[in-house]
Amino acid sequence: QTNKRLHFKFYDQNNTRYEVPMDMHGPETAASPDYEVTIPESGLFSISVTRKDTGTVIWDSSLGGFTFADQFLQISTKLPSRYVYGFGEHEHATFHHDMAWRTWGMLTRDESPGPAVEEKNADDETYYVERNNYGAHPFYMAMEEDGNAHGVLLLNSDPQDVTFQPKPALTYRTIGGVLDFYMFLGPSPEEVVQQY
Repeated sequence: QTNKRLHFKFYDQNNTRYEVPMDMHGPETAASPDYEVTIPESGLFSISVTRKDTGTVIWDSSLGGFTFADQFLQISTKLPSRYVYGFGEHEHATFHHDMAWRTWGMLTRDESPGPAVEEKNADDETYYVERNNYGAHPFYMAMEEDGNAHGVLLLNSDPQDVTFQPKPALTYRTIGGVLDFYMFLGPSPEEVVQQY
């Protein structure tokens, strides 16, 4: 965590799950964070993140739908505006996302660059397959109504999808790993990208 980056993770403390082996360097605790985190003491679990200087709630999972099971993880969040960009790796008519119940899947396999791999078919004939040098980055940037921007990265490499909802809101679903989130508070779009 830093003053402009919040890290929070949902994981199973009793069972080891795969986590993307990447470390984001920074101090353990932010000295003067630009955000405030709220978790209710009773009722259904939720987490909200508020930008301190404007009071804009940039993450609010009180919509419900939080599930953390063996092969199904899901969390939903309200968004501060309808201006959401990111989750590439798809053909989009515009950079701005359609918030009308649109779901985008993300499933990739990434390998180290190298020569084609030799494989054999059912008739024992040899053929060569190019390596898949590709990965997904489940990252979005949202423009808030007051002109500030923030970004959110879900650090998870399992097959997953994200559904945009008219509220505006979005729901993440994945079939494994952990829900490992990084929030970048910008506040300009350029600063969000630099922090990411």
